[in-house]
Amino acid sequence: MSQPTAPDTAEQERVPDLEATLPPEQEMAVGELRPAGVSAQASELPAWKGPLMFGFRVFNKAGNSQLGVSAIGRPFVNTVFGGTGGVYYSKLHSFKADGTSFAPVEGPGGRYAVGMAVMEPTVGDAPNDIGFYDSVWQFQEAPNYATSGFAVYGRFMGEPSLRGNLDLPYGNIAVDRGRLYQVERSSTDVAMLAGVPASLGRTDVVTANRNVTQGGDIVRTTTPVLFPKHLTGFDAERVYQEFSATTDGTQYVVMAFPATGCEDAACPSLINVQQVKQGRVTWSRVWRTGVPVRLEHISANNIDVVILMSAGAANPDTPAAFPQLTRVRNDGVVLERYRVPLEGWRRDWAQGTPEERYALIPNLKYISTDDTGRITANNENFILSGSFSEAFPNVYLLDRQLNPPVDRGRIVGPVAFAHDYLYASGTTDTGFGNPQKPPRAANDPASGNSGYFLLPLDFELNERAVMSE
Repeated sequence: MSQPTAPDTAEQERVPDLEATLPPEQEMAVGELRPAGVSAQASELPAWKGPLMFGFRVFNKAGNSQLGVSAIGRPFVNTVFGGTGGVYYSKLHSFKADGTSFAPVEGPGGRYAVGMAVMEPTVGDAPNDIGFYDSVWQFQEAPNYATSGFAVYGRFMGEPSLRGNLDLPYGNIAVDRGRLYQVERSSTDVAMLAGVPASLGRTDVVTANRNVTQGGDIVRTTTPVLFPKHLTGFDAERVYQEFSATTDGTQYVVMAFPATGCEDAACPSLINVQQVKQGRVTWSRVWRTGVPVRLEHISANNIDVVILMSAGAANPDTPAAFPQLTRVRNDGVVLERYRVPLEGWRRDWAQGTPEERYALIPNLKYISTDDTGRITANNENFILSGSFSEAFPNVYLLDRQLNPPVDRGRIVGPVAFAHDYLYASGTTDTGFGNPQKPPRAANDPASGNSGYFLLPLDFELNERAVMSE
C-alpha cells in the first residue's frame, strides 16, 4: 500500500485559509403537509412490493443501518446484528429496483461501526461480479480497532470478489455520531475520512482502489487536511468533522471548531471547508458564526457542497434551534444560506407542548444532494425534498402522532436517492405499523415485529405501491 504524505510535506503544501463572504440568510419555503401513505405511483418507476421488513435487531433497540442506492435504483442496506464478547456481525442486504431481494451476505465481523460505498458500472448494465466498477464495498471496524475489515461484492452479491483489511496510520476509520463510517464512492475510488488525533492538527482523507493490473491488490493514498492556521479563540480538541465525496473524484471536509470555553452542545464556532482533488487540498474557506451552531451533516456533488447545521441555541435538540443550510460552490464561493422554518410546521400541525411538537418534527439531521440540483433533508420522522430553486415543496411524515404501540418506526441515517428513486431505511418495533405488517424480504423469517424496514418513495415523496400485473 502507498504511504501517507509526511506532515512536514503537507505543511509546505498548505493552501491559504481565505475568509468567506457570507450572503444574508434567507428563509427556505416548505410545502403543505400531505397525508403519509400510498399515492399513485409514477408510471416510469418499477413496481415495489413494499415497504419491506428484513433482519432482526436482537441486541440494540436503536438499531444501526446504512443505506445506498445505485444510479439505476437498486438499494443496498448495511446492518449490524447480534454480538457476543464485543464482536458484532454485519449483513449487506440488496434489492432490485422492483423490490425483489437477494440473499443477504455477512460482513467480516468486528466491532459495532460499519460503512458502505455503492459503486457503479462504467457502461451498460451487464452483470460483473469481479470488476471494480460494478461492486459494493462493505467495511466493519476490527475488534482491535487497528484496522477495518472490508469485503467487495458484485451487484448480484454471493461470495465477495475480494476480502481484506485496510490498515490506516492511526487505526480505524473515523465514525460519525451514528457509529457509521464516513465512506463514499468518489469516481472509481472509495473515499473516507480517517481517524487522526486532534492534537496533530489535521485529519486525513483516504482513498482506496483495486489495482487490477497487479492481482487486484488494494492501492491506498492518504491526503492530510490541515486544520486552519489561525485558531485563536477556538478549541481544536473539540472539532466536529464531516466528509463527503463526488462522482467526479472531488472530496470535501467540513470542520467546526467551537469557541474556547464554551461547553454547550452548540457553540459559536469557526467553520472551515476544504476541497481535495487528485490527492491535494485545492482551497480552504473559513468563517465565524454569530450564533451557537452544531455541524450535523454535509453532502457534496459535482457542483457544490451543502452544509447542514443546527443553529441558534446552546441546546441544538430543542425547539429553540433551527436547521440552517449553507451552499458552497465548487470554487469556494458561498452561494446561499437558508433557514428551514420547521417551527411553523410544529405550530400549525402538531399538538401538545413545544417539546411534544418537537418530538414529532425534530430538527434536521441529514442532507443529500445530486448534480441536478435536487436536495433532500431528513430526521428520524420527517423528510423534505425539492431544490434550491424550488425550495422544499414535498414533505413526508413517517408517524403523525406520538403513539408507540402503532408507530411505524424510526428512520436511521440519511435517505438515499438517484433520479426519481428515493429510499428511507430504519428500524421498527411494530412491524412498520401493526397490524398491517409488511412482508419480510426473501430469505428472512416471516415472524417477529422487530427489525429493519426499507421504504420506497418517489422524489415527490409518494409511497411506491404495487402496480397491477
